Amino acid sequence: MRIGVFRDHDLQRIMCAYNEGSYSVFADTLNVGAILPNEFVEISVTQGKVLLKKGAVELGVFDRIVIQQNDPRNSLVLASKSPSLKQRKYVGDFEITCAGKELTVVNLVELNDYVDGVVESEGGGGAHLEYYKVQALISRTYALKHAGRHAKEGFDLCDRVHCQAYQNMLRYSTLIDTAVQQTTGLVIVDDKGTMIESYFHANCGGQTCEPQYIW
Repeated sequence: MRIGVFRDHDLQRIMCAYNEGSYSVFADTLNVGAILPNEFVEISVTQGKVLLKKGAVELGVFDRIVIQQNDPRNSLVLASKSPSLKQRKYVGDFEITCAGKELTVVNLVELNDYVDGVVESEGGGGAHLEYYKVQALISRTYALKHAGRHAKEGFDLCDRVHCQAYQNMLRYSTLIDTAVQQTTGLVIVDDKGTMIESYFHANCGGQTCEPQYIW
């Protein structure tokens, strides 16, 4: 899945730092090194392109930066520096380009890893396994049903509630990963075998109603 992250913000400068496992860094088609323990790269907007620094060393101006994991399920710390935002952690690969006057950051992530992050972001911790299994089914169905929704922007889905909240990789509840793994490959379909519109809410405000009253 291609997920646009930090989509609530106009990113001007972002730092990508080591978290777990090494990453290779490609500037356009050129391999410019790796992100190893205690290392980071910084990417910022400059005249419609992206300026790449490794540590304090400026490497040049490019059209696209790709940060690629060297082993499956490696993870990175992403911290927006302009604007200044709380850092996040993600698994998978990353593609960073410039769109106008801001950065577009895309997380290339396996479907189950994405669903892990969505279920934790939307549902939080402390729930039962069966709840997490149902939410995993709903979120996976929604993701596959709406993949390509942001194709014009270069990714499948965004990380906002416009699609599904995806604020970070799974960090706290291993029970969520158990639920996602136990429902791997499963989606919700109607009587014609078509994936349903699996809308859901994180908070009902204390009252629910039938869908036909909303749509």
